[in-house]
Amino acid sequence: MVDLTDDRRSCPFCTPAPSDIILANDHAYARFDLYPVSPGHLLLIPFRHVAS
Repeated sequence: MVDLTDDRRSCPFCTPAPSDIILANDHAYARFDLYPVSPGHLLLIPFRHVAS
């Protein structure tokens, strides 16, 4: 079962700094990974919060 809690304060992905967002649409945003696997590695993060 998916827990769709609304506790976004403790989620590191729910409140990105505007300067971290490279590209965004209605569903997700892209940002550079802080610990990239390879140069240019991006994270695609949905705006919909899922706790687990």
